[in-house]
Amino acid sequence: MARIKKEDQTKILAYVNEEHRPVRAVAAEFGCTPAAIYALLVRSRRDSETGAAAAEQPPLALTPAASPTAEA
Repeated sequence: MARIKKEDQTKILAYVNEEHRPVRAVAAEFGCTPAAIYALLVRSRRDSETGAAAAEQPPLALTPAASPTAEA
């Protein structure tokens, strides 16, 4: 089975998430396995959760790195 093309990923996510098409049918249409689509769904959901959590948190303060000391 072929890998999911990058340009097809948004279509696949829309078919499954918005149109509620069965994963097996979408996999057959795009020539991949249902497992590949489930992996795409997990990655997509994880990334959206991570993005939402990152948007809620303030950026980390940068602290200067400790300077190495010369030993004699």
